[in-house]
Amino acid sequence: MSSPTPPVPDAETLYAALLEGVRALLSAAPGTALVGIWSGGAWLAARLHADLGLPGEPGVLSSALHRDDFGERGDADRLVGADVE
Repeated sequence: MSSPTPPVPDAETLYAALLEGVRALLSAAPGTALVGIWSGGAWLAARLHADLGLPGEPGVLSSALHRDDFGERGDADRLVGADVE
């Protein structure tokens, strides 16, 4: 007998909880900037940044130069720098 499939969490409900958590963290550390990972989290940092009404733009960081397998993968054609102010 298979167990029932748990319900899928609602993405917007999860985001609302994340937003409030980030808001609390930022209020405890004024001047902190949001930075998203270029390959997957930049869009989330941008959305949080906008919803929090923060000035400027969120930072973007590429993990390409921070990988321990960089020599094996040879990602030279996909290198992206960082954009953090």
